[in-house]
Amino acid sequence: MFNRKYVSDKAVLINTDELRELTGLGRDAAIKLGLQAGARVVMGRLIFWHKKKILDEIERLAGN
Repeated sequence: MFNRKYVSDKAVLINTDELRELTGLGRDAAIKLGLQAGARVVMGRLIFWHKKKILDEIERLAGN
């Protein structure tokens, strides 16, 4: 599995491990949040998550 040494703040797409780190959730809950936000991007066998959609969904859920 490809592991980045660092993640740029300008990155548009993040992988599932980075999604977990961004949200502070476990794997299942982070994936559920990503699907709820419509942020899943599939490229062949790779699955990425659209970072802005995730952050927008978190803001929506927080009511801000």
